[in-house]
Amino acid sequence: MTHTQAVFDTETLLGFVKGFGEGVDDLRCTISDMNMKGVVDVASHYFEKKISISHAKSLQYNYTPGIVCIPDVHKLAAFLKSCDDNLTFIRHVGNMLTVSNGNQRFSTPTHDNVLSYQTVDRATTAINQAKKNSWKKLGRAELQFHATATMSDLQGLGSMTKVVAKDSPVRIKMEDSQMVITAGSKRGATMSRTIEIDELTQGVTAETVFASQLPKLLSIMPSGEVTLRMGHENALIVEHNDLAALLILKHQEGME
Repeated sequence: MTHTQAVFDTETLLGFVKGFGEGVDDLRCTISDMNMKGVVDVASHYFEKKISISHAKSLQYNYTPGIVCIPDVHKLAAFLKSCDDNLTFIRHVGNMLTVSNGNQRFSTPTHDNVLSYQTVDRATTAINQAKKNSWKKLGRAELQFHATATMSDLQGLGSMTKVVAKDSPVRIKMEDSQMVITAGSKRGATMSRTIEIDELTQGVTAETVFASQLPKLLSIMPSGEVTLRMGHENALIVEHNDLAALLILKHQEGME
């Protein structure tokens, strides 16, 4: 029987639970080494990140590593927003998740069929192989362009999708130490932003089309320095240089 428990800073836990991007309604997490790690793989993106456990309180509550399944991240986020205590206790026993904060408690049945996790094992295998080959390829896709950037330059792009049509594609072009992000279809209104990046490759150009969620998905990465990797008509990989956070934005075939 599953038996996992730990204590977290409430604000940090709230940001974690609601911070996996659009299209993620449930979550499977692993508690180990005094951290909780969440991983999702959905049609638009792959994302993994960690948060630390509150040490002193976790020992008091008999910290137990294991698996935590959150069947509805929106309901849990709503509960955490209503909480006043700085610490929140999570306990997952059998098929029941219980989250306690002060004199408030949220309980919900859980299940093993976590939709956002169904293809994580396959994605993780490809990612581990990519790390072994220094991110030259992800699966069969070549990653020709490598650069570093600051997340603050890659966020705040939501206005682009407000100016153009709501579901318009977003195109990214990497060339000559510049990252050009353009929202809108080729036959309609467009809006672009040019971001200066530190190119780690030379004489390489890569261009890929993504879904309209791209600006919002970039905002789920923590602040700080990141390494960017992209292949022509392939994925954009954003890896945090200081924190355990990895975002892979998937190329959307057939979008213009």
